[in-house]
Amino acid sequence: MYAKIESERLLYIRLNQRKLRVDDYIHLRDAMANDGNSTDVGRLVILPATFTGSPRHMHEYAQDSMLYVRTCGRSDLFITFTSNPEWTEIKDELFPGQVPSDRHDLIARVFKQKLSKFMDVITKSYIFGETRCWLYSVEWQKRGLSHPHVLICLKDKIHPTQIDTIISAEISNPERDPGLFEVITKNMIHGPCGPLNPRSPCMKDGKCSKKYPREFIQETQTGNDGYPLYRRRKPEKGGFAAVIKIRMNNQQTEIEVDNRGPTSFADLKTVDGEVCETYREACQRRGLLENDQHWDTTLAEACLTCFPSQLWSLFAIIVTSCAQSNPQSLWEKYKKSLSEDILREHRRVNPEVNFCTEIFNQALILLEDKCISISSKTLSDLGLHAPSRTGAELVQSEVLRERNYDVEELENLVQFNEPLLVPDQRLAYEAITDMIRNGNGGIFFLDALGGTGKTFLVNLLLAEIRKRNEIAVAVASSGIAATLLDGGRTAHSALKLPLDLARSQNPVCNMSKGPGKAQVLKMCRVIVWDECTMANKRALEALDRTLQDIRENNASWVELYWFLQATFAKPCQLFRVQHQRTNLTHASRLRIFEGMFKK
Repeated sequence: MYAKIESERLLYIRLNQRKLRVDDYIHLRDAMANDGNSTDVGRLVILPATFTGSPRHMHEYAQDSMLYVRTCGRSDLFITFTSNPEWTEIKDELFPGQVPSDRHDLIARVFKQKLSKFMDVITKSYIFGETRCWLYSVEWQKRGLSHPHVLICLKDKIHPTQIDTIISAEISNPERDPGLFEVITKNMIHGPCGPLNPRSPCMKDGKCSKKYPREFIQETQTGNDGYPLYRRRKPEKGGFAAVIKIRMNNQQTEIEVDNRGPTSFADLKTVDGEVCETYREACQRRGLLENDQHWDTTLAEACLTCFPSQLWSLFAIIVTSCAQSNPQSLWEKYKKSLSEDILREHRRVNPEVNFCTEIFNQALILLEDKCISISSKTLSDLGLHAPSRTGAELVQSEVLRERNYDVEELENLVQFNEPLLVPDQRLAYEAITDMIRNGNGGIFFLDALGGTGKTFLVNLLLAEIRKRNEIAVAVASSGIAATLLDGGRTAHSALKLPLDLARSQNPVCNMSKGPGKAQVLKMCRVIVWDECTMANKRALEALDRTLQDIRENNASWVELYWFLQATFAKPCQLFRVQHQRTNLTHASRLRIFEGMFKK
């Protein structure tokens, strides 16, 4: 019954794809602020977050977990709770002749009840103190039973001196607590390994990969990597070594500051008799913050070797992750280098334009989008001036990339290579260029043996289209083939094809309708796909379905030309060697375009 309910829910989602759309919050916010059409943003939803267990559903839980960390800080306890098929509650309910592995339902039910009771003991009975927040994730692995990883954040933080009162890495006294002694010795002792069992799974290069046996330690210490070294006293001193699955996830760092006798918060912000505006400024003037010179040097070197789009990523990482003391000064120094792509695009329309406030504002918008995707923080949160987004028409980096060609160089390339065409190449070249200039879309397929000049012809066609400042997207099914095309990329990279094409019934490309890659596909005039017959047939179906959505037309080739190139002999040989039965199933037979090719 449960499987039928799940199937009906999935069927409803699949049949109502046209009514559901999804996009990142930041892009939806911009669209609403500019009174945009909701059908012009987002992408088709394949499996929404409302379906329990879907990737988007799990991603929402992950975002909620990060909110706990941002709000409450680091967790105090990390606990692993493992299911045990030897529990008496499981064994007592088995039928004659059964073993625990025969009753997955019973194991799951007992595990859930024990987990709920375990969490109640921690969060309601406060055995470790009052709980501020908690979360856990249950894992199911083939090598063992289900087990949750629990994070506990306590209201009163645990001091390092309290570790031994909560965690013990020693075997309990069998006379004082025989029950605990039996549990530990039966379930929680590593080994034997080392010389006693050199073939143990944990042995690598003659040593235990888990670092057993551990050295005896009289008192708990904090290791150099932040993990505590738990107390393991020698047996003659009353200790028994063992390991349990509760670990401390707590670090404390103290900095002694020579500021004797502060009596108020204003005193903490006072440096040399002057009250600073912020505590950060006071720390900076006291020399407690790192110098920004090495980040300045990093950006200076990157400006000489990197494109502006790469500089955006580098700058965003620096301001979000590297605790800059004055990020605004870095922006003021390198804002021209970060805005070069935008200036170049504006100069295509007006050659006299120069750096101005509007161009810098567009660069700040792109930079803020990058920072939000990394850390969910705006530029104002990071100490930078916030951009103005009202009515801003962004110049997308993806569009800039496809138009960033030297028209004069392309013109010279066409004039030099066009006379070199052989008769068969010229026939195809003239037919395609005439159709592109005068037609309203179509699909071409070029089938020829290797070494006959297909790539030469394709690069000439790309130059002919791009010299007119039109967009031509060049992709290939393999990385080697993509390097032979001018501006070529792999189909998965350029078109954002899903990785599980073979298991998807109605795949679409992983891109949002609106800016970015979707805008490129909406504006492009020609799509060139080299070695298309090497791709799974669902890759072409995914692109066709995505283009129909982006261009709002039931025929993806209207006002757009598909130029498919391959040798049909290649995939037949490839698939026949691997799996004969998959030859006609997964090879691209292009049936969705049957009867639409231009000859």
